[in-house]
Amino acid sequence: MIDHPEDLTAEWLTAILRATDAEAKVRSLTVEPIGTGQTGASFRLHLDADGHVPTTLVAKTAAGDRAARERVAAGYRNEVGFYTVFRDRVRIRTPRCWHAEISEDACSFVLLLDDLAPARPGVQADGCTVDQAADAVRNLAGLHGPVWNDRSRFDHHAWLTAMTGERAAFLGGITEGAAERFLARYGSDLGDDAETLRRAAALTGRWVAIDTGVQGLVHGDYRLDNLMFPEHGDGVVALDWQTLAIGPPGRDLAYFLATSVLVDDRREHESALVPEYLD
Repeated sequence: MIDHPEDLTAEWLTAILRATDAEAKVRSLTVEPIGTGQTGASFRLHLDADGHVPTTLVAKTAAGDRAARERVAAGYRNEVGFYTVFRDRVRIRTPRCWHAEISEDACSFVLLLDDLAPARPGVQADGCTVDQAADAVRNLAGLHGPVWNDRSRFDHHAWLTAMTGERAAFLGGITEGAAERFLARYGSDLGDDAETLRRAAALTGRWVAIDTGVQGLVHGDYRLDNLMFPEHGDGVVALDWQTLAIGPPGRDLAYFLATSVLVDDRREHESALVPEYLD
């Protein structure tokens, strides 16, 4: 099991890549840390290799001490589960997965993925263009459409949970805590809105658990920082599947529009972006 960057060796990569190309042989590699992951670590692997293999790949692994890993082990299971079970059943653009493995306790894992460079991640604080938003919502439809309200596609996977019970309470608690920290810093600038924010946060856990009558796979964190945009044109690719769940698909769409499109742009173009997704 890969647990640290030094475990990413030429011998290990050769064995993995020979599942696709029997002639593959990695003579050497260099490992470059990339990204700013909060619960995992990502590395770009520069390969000196023979055979029909890429010159670079990305490896994603667990990070942090044992206690930190135990807190996010369910997320590790979700991400490995997405790539091994669902990636080829849906039509959302996401990296090719060359290898996926996870320990029995889910505290160690490795994903070997295509390197998407020169595509670059979006920046949530900056927002995106309306054209990029349209590309992103069309891509999101590729996740939801193939399994829309079809419980037979995902009910029998024990690691995949719904936004109810403990998970809803967990998200509610996170939101309430975040609201209090925000209010401690900015509350004096909010006036009456401070109480509105506090009351809304207190209702989040209950709201998350509402059954809308439509269920599907939801990304759970579909926002700009988890999307890779090409240098030119369409073709956005979604990353980071640790928050995968069963839930109302429209929440991914609402979350993206509310958090990734600048307010004035959303107000002007939302009535066109929603039909892009529905179509």
